[in-house]
Amino acid sequence: MEPAKVQKVKIPLAVTLAVFAAVGRAGVPIPPDADLLPRLEKDLRGQRQTMIREVRRLGNRTLELELTAAIEADFEIVREVFSQVPSYPSWVLEGINDRPSGGKFFFQVLSLEADPKIPSVLHAKFLVDLPLLKHRSRRAFRFDIRSGPQSFTQAIEALPLEEGLIETAEGVLKIFPAARAPDLVWVYFRGMAVLRSWLLYEALPERILKKETGERLEILLANYRKVEQRRMEKVALSTANVATPSRNPREKTVGPGVPRMPQIPR
Repeated sequence: MEPAKVQKVKIPLAVTLAVFAAVGRAGVPIPPDADLLPRLEKDLRGQRQTMIREVRRLGNRTLELELTAAIEADFEIVREVFSQVPSYPSWVLEGINDRPSGGKFFFQVLSLEADPKIPSVLHAKFLVDLPLLKHRSRRAFRFDIRSGPQSFTQAIEALPLEEGLIETAEGVLKIFPAARAPDLVWVYFRGMAVLRSWLLYEALPERILKKETGERLEILLANYRKVEQRRMEKVALSTANVATPSRNPREKTVGPGVPRMPQIPR
């Protein structure tokens, strides 16, 4: 008997992108843009510098974070900065472990380094500093990006590791230019983490997780705004230099910016 032939099925690119938008590379369920944008507009329209976050326990040592935010930012610069994964360590770490009220967060990022061979991978070292649990760990994360003229999508996945307190971690970040507000962007993030330790899972109250997550995200956004401000200042300076013609250093002026006509020798 002849072996059965395997029929190859071609999956259209549009279907592949739709699946990516719905679940992300890491499998976190995300509503498609057509459903997500009306929700963001309902929650964030007319809001500036607003953040709404929820932390949930899903059972089986699984934690979920869902966040929506409106921030003052230029979408084109946001898309450019967040697309450059290897440059993250140069700006995300400033003050990332410092509580605004003083002291350090329970979950600290000790270092963040770009992979020298894979641009989409970052290597991080962490410290969990709880009263009954202190643990250092490391993990590599992969960032997969899909960017369009009206949206930015980033799927984040912790690469497999046999040790450490986190068994799996994954998330999807989506950023859109805000409707009718060119100086705002809308942000949506949903992430899930499965912890290896029941002790850690039970030792992290949702109230503390929500507070620490919110404060740390505010630090991250503040760091981003510094990057954007530096870029805008650089562009403004470059534009000013182009607009101002160079003046002959031998010319003398009779007033602000008015060159004196050279005298003709008699």
